[in-house]
Amino acid sequence: ISINISLGQGIRFDHYAVKDGISQSEILCIFQDSERYIWFGTQNGLNKFDGYSFKKYFFDPSDTTMISNSWIFDITEDDNGFLWIGTKGGLNKFNKKTGVFTRVRIINGNSADNTNFIYGITSDSSNIYVNQQSSLSIINFNTGSIESYTNSFEQERSLYDVGFPIIKDSQGLIWMGSINGLSRFNLKNKQFNNFIHNESDSGTISDNHITALFEDRHGNILIGTGNGLNIFNTKSKKISRYYHDNNRPGSLSHNFIRSITQDHTGAIWIGTNGGGLNKMTFSEPAGPEDFIHFRSSPDKINFISHDIIYALCEDKSNNLWIGTVAGIDKTDLKKKSIKTYLKSDNPNSIDLLDNVIASVYQNSDGKLWIGNWGKPTKSYIRFYSAVERHGKIKK
Repeated sequence: ISINISLGQGIRFDHYAVKDGISQSEILCIFQDSERYIWFGTQNGLNKFDGYSFKKYFFDPSDTTMISNSWIFDITEDDNGFLWIGTKGGLNKFNKKTGVFTRVRIINGNSADNTNFIYGITSDSSNIYVNQQSSLSIINFNTGSIESYTNSFEQERSLYDVGFPIIKDSQGLIWMGSINGLSRFNLKNKQFNNFIHNESDSGTISDNHITALFEDRHGNILIGTGNGLNIFNTKSKKISRYYHDNNRPGSLSHNFIRSITQDHTGAIWIGTNGGGLNKMTFSEPAGPEDFIHFRSSPDKINFISHDIIYALCEDKSNNLWIGTVAGIDKTDLKKKSIKTYLKSDNPNSIDLLDNVIASVYQNSDGKLWIGNWGKPTKSYIRFYSAVERHGKIKK
C-alpha cells in the first residue's frame, strides 16, 4: 500500500492496487455492510476488505454455491444481513456466515433465465429493487416473492459493461437510470414517470444516458449523465444543469459523470469518465460553489490513481473510497485540527516566555519542556490535557 499526499490539493490518499491484493483494477461498485466490511465489485471478482487484506470470490462453473459471474455491477444488503450482488450472470444472494451464494432467478417480460445482466440494485426494510434497464423487479427478501414491471422505454438489445443506477428516495419513490432516460416508479400506483432529454428545452435532463443517481440531504435528486450533471429540485420540480466550461477553471472537470455521493459535511463528490474527482460544496442560500478538482498524474504519485472514477462511497468512519479503473483510492474526510499555543496580550493566552520556540523535549516524567530563543529559563507542560483544561504553563 503506497500512501501519498496530493500536493496542492490538501488531501492525502491511500492507494490499493492489484499488487495489494484486490482481484482486478477496474472498480465498478463499492459497498459497506452492516458489519463495516468494505466490498468492492470488479470486472473479475467480488472483494471483501477487512482493513488489512482482501478476500476474493470468483465464478466457478463447477460449483453452484459460488457467485454466478465474476463481473460485478452492484451490491446491497438486506435487513437480515444477506448481501445481494448484481452481475453479468444474474442476481446472487450471499450468506456471509456460511459463504454460500444462492442464485435468484428473475422472470419478467424480457427474459426467463438467470443469465440476465443485473445492472443496479438497492434495498429497503422489506425489498430488493433490481434495475435491468427497461424493467424493475421487486423482491421481498423475507417471502421470496417477485414482482416485475416493464417500462415504456424501447427494449434494449445491447449489453453494457458498466451498470445503471437505482435508488429509493426519502419519499418512497424508485429512481432508475437507463440508456434511454430517467425513470421514477411510484410504488403505490405501480406507474413509471419518465424524464427525457429535449434539445430545445433546458428544463429537461441534459442527456438520456443516466450513469449515476443520489439523493442529497435536502431531498434533491442528483443525476449523472453522459453529458452533464443535473440536480432535480423535488420541491420546485425544476432541473439545474452543470457542465464543463473551458473558460471557467472552477467548472465541472468533465461532462461524463460516473458516480456521485455526499459526505457527512454536505459536500458533493462527483466521479467522472476522464476528468478525475470533483468536490462541490454548497453555500446556502446562494447555491453551489465552484468545483474543486482532484486529478491523476502519469506516475500516480501524490494524486488519485486514475481520472476515470466508477464508484464513490463514504464509510461509517468518514473515509471516502474512490473506485477507479486503476484500483482504489481512500481519503480520510474527518476534520483535522492543529491546536496553536501562543503568547499574546490576551490574559487567557498561554503563559509562554516567548513565541520563538527553539526546542521541545518530553522527559521521563511526562513533562514537556519548551526552549525559547534567547531566554534564560525554560517552560514545561506537565501533560497535554492539563494545558487544554487550564490554558496555563508552569515555569
